[in-house]
Amino acid sequence: MKEFFIDTDIGLDEAQKYHGRVPTEDDYDLVVDADEVNDDFRVWGPANMFGERELLAGVARKVFPKDIYDDCVYTMMEINHTSDLRTAQAGPWDPDELLKKFGWVEGEHYKFKGKTRNALIRKKKDGTWDTVARGKAIHSVLLGYKKGRFTGEVELDAWSKKNPEKQKVFFDMNHYAAQAYEFIAPKEYKNQVVFADKYIKKEHRLNDTIFTTMSANKYTENDTSMMGYHIDAGDLNSSLTCISVFKVGDYKGAYFILPQHRVAISVGDGDVFVGDSRKQHGVSEIEGPGTRLSCVSYCDTRMANVK
Repeated sequence: MKEFFIDTDIGLDEAQKYHGRVPTEDDYDLVVDADEVNDDFRVWGPANMFGERELLAGVARKVFPKDIYDDCVYTMMEINHTSDLRTAQAGPWDPDELLKKFGWVEGEHYKFKGKTRNALIRKKKDGTWDTVARGKAIHSVLLGYKKGRFTGEVELDAWSKKNPEKQKVFFDMNHYAAQAYEFIAPKEYKNQVVFADKYIKKEHRLNDTIFTTMSANKYTENDTSMMGYHIDAGDLNSSLTCISVFKVGDYKGAYFILPQHRVAISVGDGDVFVGDSRKQHGVSEIEGPGTRLSCVSYCDTRMANVK
């Protein structure tokens, strides 16, 4: 296990300014590349007044057995589901592009919600404004359990209900992802175990792990090429997010970036990455003909107190 120590911290307030922006190479000073390191590794933040460092991220290399790996890649490549509800992650809309492509005029056909141009609200045919803000469509699908927006009940997501066999592939992989998480970040993993054991029903935990929910994402140069800066809702404050990455073909970029600490991390094929999703983070543009597949596994705290 190799260790990297980062002493840069621009502060939470300054990092908040990145929210919704498209990541660029100007946002980091250091790249930690898993393939160049060629070993498991951790990245630590600046020391506090007691000399203690916060774990920012880490990577466990080549985690999955071949059969699990092959099933995950095959199944994820088949999914073409998109979402337009993840507004910060999708990056900002371009008013000139909306005018050219659709003939939409700001204020007449749509308006932006919030301080950025990431969330767009359309005017309906009856002249009233829609109540749901939309972002650019990104290739991402929610898997596992969630708390219903209107019912308040914990339920299996729509895609998993329709695809039970494919769903099983993702649920099975979590056993290996959880082991990698515990190896890289034992303290944060234990915190998540304690929370899950206390607040999450056993039947809502994927393959008896600490995870309740997943997000499967697909990055390509011509479709979803990046992930805008955001903070993950529902993550436990004392834990880290867990991401399994699969590389199909060759590509460059697609770095996980933490702008607050000016560091970027390149995750290798079949690796499991753990990182602090409570800080602004994003994925830089992918370049080349390849495809980056990622499965984010986490414990959704919004499902707490359901026992």
